[in-house]
Amino acid sequence: MTTDLFLRALLAGLLTYRVTQLLVVDFGPGQILFKMRLALGVYDIDKSGKPTKFLGRLFHCPYCLGVWVAGLAPIPVLVPTPLGDALLAFGAIIGLQTALQDHSRR
Repeated sequence: MTTDLFLRALLAGLLTYRVTQLLVVDFGPGQILFKMRLALGVYDIDKSGKPTKFLGRLFHCPYCLGVWVAGLAPIPVLVPTPLGDALLAFGAIIGLQTALQDHSRR
């Protein structure tokens, strides 16, 4: 693996982390992400405490959703463009900030 490809993959991993956290945890402006999770059934739980609907379970679990989000990550890694590079860098910076902030709360 070349250094350039390794760096792109690392940036894509940080971007994947941030997008996943955004979809699973954050409320978003005007609580739009909370409302999306509400509509998807994240908060409709059964007796075991798990969401009853498939999409509710998917958007409840950062590990599960992260797999699907990561499915898109190879595109800017393997097909570099200036816009893709900018998105990778921007998303990775935000992802690293989020990871550091999450770690500092423990």
